[in-house]
Amino acid sequence: MKSFELKLPGFKYADIYEAERLPVLDELFLGFMTQRDSQLAAQFLAYRNGAETSAVAESGLLIDAGRCLEDFLVDAFGVEAARNGLRRQQLLDEPVHVFKEKFIKPRVRRKRAVTRSFEMLDDLLEQKLDTQDTTDRELAVARLWVSAAESGADDTLSLLEEWAYAAYNTPEGKANVAGWVSFKLPQKIEYMKLVPTAPVENDAAGRVGGLPERQRRRDGFGLTDPRFNLRETMDHVHYCVYCHDHEGDFCSRGFPDKENGGFRTNSLGVELTGCPLEERISEAHTLKLDAYTLAALAVIMIDNPLVPATGNRICNDCMKGCIYQKQDPVDIPQIETRILTDVLNWPWGFEIYYLLTRWNPLNRDRPYALPHHGTRILCVGAGPAGFNLSHHLLQSGFGVVAIDGLKIEPLDETWTGAGGQVPAPIEHVSDLNEPLDERVMSGFGGVAEYGITVRWDKNFLKLVYLTLARNRHFRVYGGVRFGGTMTIDDAWTLGFEHIALATGAGKPTVIQIKNNLAHGIRQASDFLMALQLTGASKKDSLANLQVRLPALVVGGGLSAIDTATEVQAYYVLQVEKMLERFEKLTLASRWGATLNKVEQEIFEEYLAHGRLIRAERRRATVANETPNFAPLLQAWGGVTVVYRRGMNESPAYLHNHEEIEKALQEGIFYAQGLDPAEAVLDEAGHVQGMMFRRLVEDPQGAWVDSGEQIELPARSVFVAAGSSPNTVYNREHPGEFEMDGKYFATHKQLTGETSLRRAASTGNCKSADIGFLTSYQKGEHRISIYGDNHPQFQGSVVKAMASGKQGAREITTLFAQRLQAPVDAATQAAWQGFVENLDSWLCPVVTQVERLGGNVMSVTVRARQAAQNWQPGQIYRLQNFHARAENLQGTVLQMEGMAIDGIDVDKQSGEIKLLVNEVGASSRIAAQLTPGEPVILMGPTGTGLPMPENQTVTVMGGHSAVTSTIDGSTAWHAAGNQIIFIGHFRNGQQAQAVQAVMEILSDQAIWILDEGPALHCKRSQDSCFTHGVDDYISACLETEGSYSNWLGHTDTLLLSDNPATMERMSGALRTTLRHLLKPQLKALVAVNSPMQCMMKEVCAQCLCQHHDPETKLPAGIVFSCFNQHQPLFAVDFVNLKARQGQNSVQEKVSNLWLSYLLDEKNRNAHECARVPVAEEAAQQRMEQRE
Repeated sequence: MKSFELKLPGFKYADIYEAERLPVLDELFLGFMTQRDSQLAAQFLAYRNGAETSAVAESGLLIDAGRCLEDFLVDAFGVEAARNGLRRQQLLDEPVHVFKEKFIKPRVRRKRAVTRSFEMLDDLLEQKLDTQDTTDRELAVARLWVSAAESGADDTLSLLEEWAYAAYNTPEGKANVAGWVSFKLPQKIEYMKLVPTAPVENDAAGRVGGLPERQRRRDGFGLTDPRFNLRETMDHVHYCVYCHDHEGDFCSRGFPDKENGGFRTNSLGVELTGCPLEERISEAHTLKLDAYTLAALAVIMIDNPLVPATGNRICNDCMKGCIYQKQDPVDIPQIETRILTDVLNWPWGFEIYYLLTRWNPLNRDRPYALPHHGTRILCVGAGPAGFNLSHHLLQSGFGVVAIDGLKIEPLDETWTGAGGQVPAPIEHVSDLNEPLDERVMSGFGGVAEYGITVRWDKNFLKLVYLTLARNRHFRVYGGVRFGGTMTIDDAWTLGFEHIALATGAGKPTVIQIKNNLAHGIRQASDFLMALQLTGASKKDSLANLQVRLPALVVGGGLSAIDTATEVQAYYVLQVEKMLERFEKLTLASRWGATLNKVEQEIFEEYLAHGRLIRAERRRATVANETPNFAPLLQAWGGVTVVYRRGMNESPAYLHNHEEIEKALQEGIFYAQGLDPAEAVLDEAGHVQGMMFRRLVEDPQGAWVDSGEQIELPARSVFVAAGSSPNTVYNREHPGEFEMDGKYFATHKQLTGETSLRRAASTGNCKSADIGFLTSYQKGEHRISIYGDNHPQFQGSVVKAMASGKQGAREITTLFAQRLQAPVDAATQAAWQGFVENLDSWLCPVVTQVERLGGNVMSVTVRARQAAQNWQPGQIYRLQNFHARAENLQGTVLQMEGMAIDGIDVDKQSGEIKLLVNEVGASSRIAAQLTPGEPVILMGPTGTGLPMPENQTVTVMGGHSAVTSTIDGSTAWHAAGNQIIFIGHFRNGQQAQAVQAVMEILSDQAIWILDEGPALHCKRSQDSCFTHGVDDYISACLETEGSYSNWLGHTDTLLLSDNPATMERMSGALRTTLRHLLKPQLKALVAVNSPMQCMMKEVCAQCLCQHHDPETKLPAGIVFSCFNQHQPLFAVDFVNLKARQGQNSVQEKVSNLWLSYLLDEKNRNAHECARVPVAEEAAQQRMEQRE
């Protein structure tokens, strides 16, 4: 790694990381400015010291100071060559921009007669260009015009005028200059027609697609938007009118409504609040125009220091507020991102950016980070609100610890500077970047990681993560669920002084239609999380996510649009991966998946589609072009977004119509005015279509039922119908917070006061009366809220970040006296001790792995905090880290999030024993964990077991029933209960593996085996039945004694088995066996729904359908990771089985593939071990002969 040192007297690279040293850097800069321009320096110093300055004067001062700052940093980092190279490149294109402004704009729209063809005019023009370098023809034509204008060559100017008119107005001309910025003129905005569409021919649903000429070919999960090049960026910089010089920069401030106050709304009714961060956009554009790119970045970072998290394809509030309201606005996000990347791509570009996050002299409120003053903030959530809040608090000297329920992968310690070491300087940002389809999904960034697709470069997220991780007073811990792993009181006990809730969006909306949870129907949040967090989108992944076509996405927001594009891209990867693994397994004589009839049909469909995808890929390779998968995908039914009203009323259209247009360009269809009524199922219970009510717009603009119904074919349905803020803590721990509808009620605490007052809950992110505090107050402890938890900042990444920026000021005010605390070694040592203690509590490590018998393993993990709030029956989510996972033949052995029971939890030592039944790929990987290995153990979550007193508790089922019995036995016996265990196993060998334990824990054990021979029972009260569950139910009616005496004794029954068995037993208990039961029997089922995030009401994979046991009609849904112990007779077991089988084909293939990989690994290891032995034997033979 290349060594590096700043070219500054008395200030080293290592000093960047020491807040106490940053004032030295600031003084060096002020001295540099004084030498350059003493008058500017005096004005700037007065401004920094709080001198009253008009907005216009402030803008001018920041621009001038920004230029000086750029020169200072260019010298300090020795990047003058890179800066000058960028300037030359920008200057090179200047003729193009002048040509457009002075010549093209005034002429090409002015009507005139076309007397000569474009081809003839172009030939004549080519002759004029014979002295020009025509590698870049646009630049060559612009230079020709400059030369002709300067020399007065009227014939050339006349030809150019005629040629330009034809180029802009004829099909041949348009094709010739396609992609030229000089001919991209602003178009009039038609607010109701922002997305160009083409109707799908003969389509009963009236679907539309994108314009054929604008279709884009997509292959995989690489970055789908290459962003503007420099010329395109500068085209928009030139288009800007730089309104800051008269306080008209509405893109930043918001578009004022001078008549009514507040902000104007556009023709779509969208309030034009401008940039939520109030980024200084016009000033940055001015500097970029003058080729002061680094200065432009510094100006942006005054208000938006974590600028990598915003920009192109993330936010556009600024564009909506642009002064151009009747024609295309300036593409501000593209400019912002280009300014950032131009600097990042310099040598040491990331280090320059990083320094500006620590020290930005243009920011008079906080020009440099303050030293740590000992105040500790817990930030709950590492998404956009949380990470921006964390940064601003760190700048004010706070120590910040972020926790998140998601797994968060570690960064390279060389970059972060672990163990007190100075981080290694990064010369080339490309060393940090990864191809998006190969990158490690870090989990950091929340919705920015799993909710935003590869339309945005997620390498930017790594830059944000690294920026925070380099700060020695920041820590982030994944797998920590607030409300489960850690509670409010736990946080105070650990030593935190304030809690900031930035938990984002929560409970997704489930549409209330018939069969809404059938096989093939998922929530969009479930899909996106499995794709972009669990890793299904990667070729090297074992994650299982099964999708079929045709697919429908129900909803009108950006999540619906993102889901649609990613379903289509994922389908290609899915069938190719399935085909490749099948062929390799077949070649190795390892194919042997046991598929039922329906699974076999799905599997053969995947293989057939995979072969067609492969053929198209081969064709494209020969033709040297990108594969065109859209026709194939559409032939298989494609992906359609369905919205109940008009497209131009949908949230995605109102807030970011560009995303709809780009989705249509990838081949997505769109159907409007269709309201879902029912999921239509096939004979196997899988979705095969969706019935919709067709809505039409009445004269008043309302969408009303037309009386017509239409069915769209669908093998997969994804529901993206919105979500609620994540306020689950208040439902898990009722009464902690005052609520205001679905939000926490917001409050303010005025300076000098200790009491709270309610703040306004309506308005926008720039309203005057915004409060960030909740109603919680316990002594000096307060809790604040941000992002989607806040009514005025919900709905977008940039608003969430704005909440962090504004809310940090409120926290800073609460602890204002701390900011001036003297820096001492004791404070720093206290922080080090604090985080070392947190590491011991929040970093789970495997301590023991033991095989108990058969496929049953126990994995013991030391996870001190995860053990503290556990109640018997609660569950955890176990995962290994990608960074430590083994890679076998290009497949990473990374677990999906696995729901797992803690069978022995020692709260004092923090050791949690987990029972693992090796039945699938993830559980088999878990069984290979090794002592000392860090893991994620998120939880506890779910609900605890019922805890009656002086009753008989009966637990019935298979391995999960064993776990429940182990979990509850100690507490049940302590409460005076008798325990009856009824174990259902395939054979005696499986039962024998747990027999000894169950005899210790239960007062009676009844064994039901599907096949003989019988299990030898060692206790007189125990018995064994060997004819399966159905015969056992019959025997309970016919035989009195040890088989059936539990029926009349049981007060609380917990059933935990496979859905088919639980359905049969539930039916029998409700009917034929009912007369044998106690009237007051409390019958529960431990629902083993599929689970993913397990963070309570977030991804919704765990949804469980309830029904009326008599009518079988739906009676509600339950998030099983919130409450897995549900009323036995309410659970729809048929639906539960269907949901368990959502990924069954993939799960069986993945299991076979893992077996193949592990066997190959063992075979290779065996062969390697034989080599030294063989060599030794040969040597011995040689010695004997000699």
